[in-house]
Amino acid sequence: PAPSLLEVFASIVARLAASPAVGEEVPRVLETLREAVDADECTLWLDGPNGRIRAGEARRAALRGPRLATVEMQAIV
Repeated sequence: PAPSLLEVFASIVARLAASPAVGEEVPRVLETLREAVDADECTLWLDGPNGRIRAGEARRAALRGPRLATVEMQAIV
């Protein structure tokens, strides 16, 4: 059986906690999350002093190329 979403999040947190270079883990984390929720795309946006920036993304291979539309989902942590 597929892992639960909670198990996926626990795995991601453990991976980030064990990594000396969190930035290098972001692409793999986004791909893991995208696959877990069966999404076409998973993007990490960060708010900073100069506005919001795209910090990373994972997309299905079939969708690589120009974007036609974007649907945004935000989580407040």
